Amino acid sequence: MRYILGSLVCLFLSLNNVSYSDYAHPYQVSFQDPATPVMEGVISLHHDLLFVLTIIGVFVGWVLFRATFIFHHKRNPIPSNVTHGAT
Repeated sequence: MRYILGSLVCLFLSLNNVSYSDYAHPYQVSFQDPATPVMEGVISLHHDLLFVLTIIGVFVGWVLFRATFIFHHKRNPIPSNVTHGAT
């Protein structure tokens, strides 16, 4: 009876062990599977920051595109001769 109970306890403890978490694969792009709640939070923060940086990058790209499109020489053939900061 003691051996059966000991075997069940060892089996239960080995199934809940974090050592069965996923491992890093060669040429892996993303994080490996999290083994702790802290790592789940790190991955969640990474995804949130990536979303915000993508929105900022799209906005900056749009502003650059619009600035070059609006001030293209065909739509603005006579540029201004004003030099700021010079007398």
